[in-house]
Amino acid sequence: MGWTTSSSWGSLKSVIADRVQNETNQNGTTFEFIAKCYKGAPFQGTLWSLCKRTTVDGKVRISINCDLIKYYGSKTGFGYKDMDASMHPFRYNCPLKYILTEGLTFDEGDDLLTWIGGVLTNYKKKDSPIYKKALLKFPTAIEKYAAWKVEADKPFVPKKMVTMEEMFPNGIPSLDPK
Repeated sequence: MGWTTSSSWGSLKSVIADRVQNETNQNGTTFEFIAKCYKGAPFQGTLWSLCKRTTVDGKVRISINCDLIKYYGSKTGFGYKDMDASMHPFRYNCPLKYILTEGLTFDEGDDLLTWIGGVLTNYKKKDSPIYKKALLKFPTAIEKYAAWKVEADKPFVPKKMVTMEEMFPNGIPSLDPK
């Protein structure tokens, strides 16, 4: 997904307000933002939010939202890119209290646990009670992140070089349209 921009977002405050605006969609599902936190500089940063989604039949889901925010200039204004735990570039500065929110719904599997491990690994106050609580809740997250990081940092090496003859055993196709 790309970036969404609007000239009506002339300030950081206006794009944040738009991204965390409570609403009800055409299906009757309500989106209520119960927390928000912006981390970054005045022209570029990360917006973290907790969203409580309630369907018409009463099912409730709480999720962590991540929006990268960037200023593109006076004609374009601010823009955002909404992210999830499986998308690059990863951001690990999510408030730990968001991860520990009661009723938080996790459904992205290993990608999410790996991301939580990155948040825990990059957390500065490792002796704080909230950090210790997160470690108890997600005991394998740091190991998953460390294993992912080792794989991600390896240079790409093809297993086997393929010749053109091997790739096209019936001859190299012509680019000449006939």
